[in-house]
Amino acid sequence: MIIHFTASGKNITDSKRLKLLKDIEQHIKGMGHTLAIEWIDEALAQANQPSDISNEERWQAASKSTIDALYRSNVVIVEASEDSFSMGYQVALAQKSKIPILILRGNLTTDDQANHPYSEDKTVEYSLIAADTNESIVVETHSNMKDIYTAIDAFITSNDIATSDMRFNLFLDRLTFRYLQRLSDERGMSRAEIIRQLIKEKGESDL
Repeated sequence: MIIHFTASGKNITDSKRLKLLKDIEQHIKGMGHTLAIEWIDEALAQANQPSDISNEERWQAASKSTIDALYRSNVVIVEASEDSFSMGYQVALAQKSKIPILILRGNLTTDDQANHPYSEDKTVEYSLIAADTNESIVVETHSNMKDIYTAIDAFITSNDIATSDMRFNLFLDRLTFRYLQRLSDERGMSRAEIIRQLIKEKGESDL
């Protein structure tokens, strides 16, 4: 499955935040899935090196590659511990395209902070992208990496095309519907079964 993992590039030079993002990225790849785009190293390099390219030009280039990656994806996973217009925009695009979205947000108690990969001695503030009741958006709260991995595993499993039946609406004209109904009567199969069989036979013949 192709997965678009995204997060704000803000504070990416912070070693604990960088570890958090890389750990999530490696966990997704370790499950056997493909990342639509691997952006972390490039974002880190840009943050560490001065460039003659203007911020606007750099943002436009990154935005295009990121959006292209999003549209190639089966699901989107957002690490939402930093504010970002780009991150919110990606969530909006994914929601509009009916791509399932997982938003990860932190909920640290004082005792949890010392063990969290992006924690410091001070209070860690997390923000949540506003999400309505749309069923394509799942919001999970975490206080440690185990919570993050559990949320990711459950989300990917529930949306894995390889293990889930996909559903869509099909509109037919009257003539096609009558033909389909005749085949249904002749073969003793439902109309849905006939359509699935025809598509499968066509797909196998094209291989």
